[in-house]
Amino acid sequence: DIDVLSRNSTKVTTKYPGLIIVPEGAEQLSGIICDINDAKSDFASAMKRVNSEKHIRFKEVHRKLPGLVTAHSTRKILFVEEQLKKVTFAWRLNRNQVKTNASDLIAMLDKRRLVAVKSPVTTDLTVVANIDRAKALLERKVLRDGEGYRLCRTNTFPVPIAHLFTYRPEGKERGSSKYAETDYKVVKASLPIFGVGQKPTIKRLQDWVPAQDEALSNGRRSNHSYTELVPGADLGIFIMRKV
Repeated sequence: DIDVLSRNSTKVTTKYPGLIIVPEGAEQLSGIICDINDAKSDFASAMKRVNSEKHIRFKEVHRKLPGLVTAHSTRKILFVEEQLKKVTFAWRLNRNQVKTNASDLIAMLDKRRLVAVKSPVTTDLTVVANIDRAKALLERKVLRDGEGYRLCRTNTFPVPIAHLFTYRPEGKERGSSKYAETDYKVVKASLPIFGVGQKPTIKRLQDWVPAQDEALSNGRRSNHSYTELVPGADLGIFIMRKV
């Protein structure tokens, strides 16, 4: 209903973490989910034609049909065909990061400094001092091989994820899995996950308790380390290194 979608103006998607188990051999349901996901892919392709810049097309689509954000219009439904052994729900803070360079960061900091100096709410001159310190570091620092600048932003709101443990089909090689009888992966759980067969062991989503260092980590394993350019300045500028 277009009218309903237009009235529900929000940029926050409602989360529906959960698990739905259906009888073995649920070919019909699998086909329906495939059709729904195909429709979502078609809509996502149509959205991309609005504008090549993600933030611009998001703004335009949200202005026309804001409820589509809440309705998870492009997020696909996950159907797990393998028998699930265990499903563990948890929270994660997503970090958005952009690969950048010193010149672009300096230009960004110049704008931030101008706003900070003119703003009547800037009573702490440490903000301006941190910007000046960051600019000085960017102007003289020489990155080593394997290093790069990243502009990072950790989302304020945590999102639900699910750790899926599925029994490995007979004859399938273990590969890189560290578990003897199961394959393991982490997936987004903003929508219910569909599975087949027997009900697995489930660990439900607990209350969100932020860790002390959440601002620097989203909890995922990585082969990179991130060092804040100006520690404690909260500028979002990090040096990424391979580890």
